[in-house]
Amino acid sequence: MCETDASDPLGTDLVAERRDGIAWRCRRGLLELDLLLGGFWAARRATLRPEANAAFERLLALPDMTIVDMLHGRMQAGDAELARLIEGLQHFRDAK
Repeated sequence: MCETDASDPLGTDLVAERRDGIAWRCRRGLLELDLLLGGFWAARRATLRPEANAAFERLLALPDMTIVDMLHGRMQAGDAELARLIEGLQHFRDAK
């Protein structure tokens, strides 16, 4: 169990640390993914539902080519929330 600093009773330092960690994990070996995932996270992190945030973290644990295959429709997402996230990423990509 993580403990928070007594001067930070709401755990905002932990939240910021977690968000920074997710931003770092958006950095990928493929430039296309680096830009897409990093841009999506920067634009949407404040408004993602907790379920979508968890799906995003699961997505970041996957290999780059698996993510690319999901984004291009060559592979299906493992669950409904991940499928919604992939769809959101596709819309974000296509809107640019």
